[in-house]
Amino acid sequence: ETDEGPKHSQSTESENSTALAPAPVSANASPAASANASPYLASACSRDGDLGSTSETSPARGAMRHRPFGKPPRMKDGPPRPNRLNSGDLAETPAGSFVNTPIGKITSMRTPVSRDVSGESADMLSGYLRNTPTTIRRRASSELSWLEDTLQEIAQVRRRIPTTPLAASASGDGDASAGPAQPQVSLSESGWGPRLCCMIPGLCLFGCILAQLVIAVISTESFLATTGVLTVYVFTWTTNMAIFSAVGAWRMRRDALKDWHRMAEEAREAGASSSRGKGEVMHIVILPNYKEDEDMLEETLTNIALSPAARGSIRVVLGMEEREVGAVEKAERLISRTKHLFADIIAAFHPPGRLGELAGKSSNSQWAYREALRQYADQISKRDPSRVIISVGDADTMWNPQYFDALTYEAHTKSAEELAWTIWQPPMLLFRNLFAVPGVTRLSGFGTLLFEVSGLANQGLCPHFCFSSYSLTLNLANHHKVRGWDTDVIAEDHHMFVKCFFAALWEQVEHQCEGKPRNDKATSSSAPAVGKVRLQPIYLPAEGYLVESSQGYWQSVWGRFQ
Repeated sequence: ETDEGPKHSQSTESENSTALAPAPVSANASPAASANASPYLASACSRDGDLGSTSETSPARGAMRHRPFGKPPRMKDGPPRPNRLNSGDLAETPAGSFVNTPIGKITSMRTPVSRDVSGESADMLSGYLRNTPTTIRRRASSELSWLEDTLQEIAQVRRRIPTTPLAASASGDGDASAGPAQPQVSLSESGWGPRLCCMIPGLCLFGCILAQLVIAVISTESFLATTGVLTVYVFTWTTNMAIFSAVGAWRMRRDALKDWHRMAEEAREAGASSSRGKGEVMHIVILPNYKEDEDMLEETLTNIALSPAARGSIRVVLGMEEREVGAVEKAERLISRTKHLFADIIAAFHPPGRLGELAGKSSNSQWAYREALRQYADQISKRDPSRVIISVGDADTMWNPQYFDALTYEAHTKSAEELAWTIWQPPMLLFRNLFAVPGVTRLSGFGTLLFEVSGLANQGLCPHFCFSSYSLTLNLANHHKVRGWDTDVIAEDHHMFVKCFFAALWEQVEHQCEGKPRNDKATSSSAPAVGKVRLQPIYLPAEGYLVESSQGYWQSVWGRFQ
């Protein structure tokens, strides 16, 4: 089993001494005071769960480098020796504490023997054994295959067995300390279930077309009836887009004329004198990118810096990919040229090839999100988590200069409960290169505009999802049913909205079931769970690029619709 975040334990010659190493490259970095972080932050920062591996930190990249398996740390008394236990020791061990025990301490479920193993599992042990005396190596080699099987079993057991928050906190497992986790199935896993889920959208789309063709052959009357139903549906949908995209355009013009910075300052002063005031608003802007043009990234950063809140409350995290050649140098140049424009700017480098991850914006955003929590732990711990707003955008997103002041105004005028379940979305205008792309791509850009603006303006007909660039509070991002962005998907915007939406439903179901036995019939008569997550439009448009290829017309079309 692999942990989801970077490991921050730096091995020394002393067996049990560890040190917290700063991960990201920072312009104005201050040491993260994790010890002073509040419980909601500790839950996020501690779920990296050091498994006992030894690592070294690269100062330039902030990425962790594991010691080669063939070179184990020096030990004073040689290799560990098995200690005999009583047969009842294992039965007396609480299930929760066993599940959350670091892998470095493994208790055999087959024989009453406790073995102390470095956390890099069988490979680490194999390299370690090559440096031990022959007699000990011969004695331990017979257990190597057993260890591999046991590690796999423990990884599976830890995913299935619920743990108590008390036992999880004692063992340092931040995820489990938030409460029992629901079994989850990743769409990136093998098997017919995840594969079928991935195929459902395509099956629905092409299945309807195929069904119409079959009906046309079988029965003319049935074909005309189904065609009439589809015509009414399409007419209703397009009429809604035509009307409410005009309403959304009017609201964009109206809100662009407001002085959001003055409104935010007045709301802050009013909140400071009332019980609602709970500190300043902190903005964390995450910009995932991979092989993006450096000049374009700098243009994006300077556009964010146009916000009046930039130097006081905006902290930018450049989500770099470690597999990109020259990523460190690019990040350093961008930071050196723009660090004076923000409260702080750092770069986080997402390592490739992590187990269970798909390379894309979602996994990059999750890595940058965790690095931000570590880097700014001291500042975050002094604020209400509903006043810490995380914005995620594309590398080419040009936010309106007043967008972050509008977020600040929302944070000062809404209650903590409202903020905890709100996602903010600006209208996305993919017009930065509108006249440089093929006509069919340009047409799709207009379609996206109509769909997004009308969807934000009228959410009564059907719910609308966040798209491309959006914002949410740390309360929601760090909810124990959300835990940041999923790393097994590529596009994160719609996925994150659905994840947060169902987190609210799960929370209500859990509260209804608290203290009730599973066979209690009263549970079935409880009030139904209702959706709490709300997509709040901020009618200050953000601009972005349409997909364009330097290799010509057809490559641009393929890149847009593949």
